[in-house]
Amino acid sequence: MQVDDFVRWTGSDEEGEFSHVGQVYYIKNEMVALRTQHGVIHVPAEDGAFKVVDKPKDWNLSVVKTKRPTTASPNLPKTRKGQKRKKNGPTKIDLIVELLRKDPPSSRKDAIEKIVAAGISTPAGASTFYNTAKKLLKDD
Repeated sequence: MQVDDFVRWTGSDEEGEFSHVGQVYYIKNEMVALRTQHGVIHVPAEDGAFKVVDKPKDWNLSVVKTKRPTTASPNLPKTRKGQKRKKNGPTKIDLIVELLRKDPPSSRKDAIEKIVAAGISTPAGASTFYNTAKKLLKDD
C-alpha cells in the first residue's frame, strides 16, 4: 500500500464489521489518511485490514481534490493592474485565461474539464471561472 493507491479498509467495532474504499492520501507516524466519498478518514495503520483495489467506477471526482502545482510557471502572466494579492504569482483567473488562450476549448464542458484537470479549481468553481474568463477573452 502506498500513497494514491485505492484500498478497501475493513475493520470492526462494537456495532459489527464495516469497510470503506478510499484513496490513500498520506501515510505518516503509523497513521493512514484515506480520501473517501464522504471525506478524509484517519486510521491507525494496524487498525483493521487494508487491501489494494481498483479505482471504483462511481468514484466522485468532486470530492477528491487534485494536486495543484506548488510553484507558478515563470512564463504565465502576472496579476492585472490594480488587483490586490495576498500571495505572489498569478491569480486563478489569470491561469485559466492563459490555459484557454493556449488551447481553446470546443465547448463549455470541455473548458470546465480542462480547468479541473489542470488542478486550478473544482467543477463548481471552474464553471464560474470559465464564465469570467470568457468575458476577459472577449475583451482582448
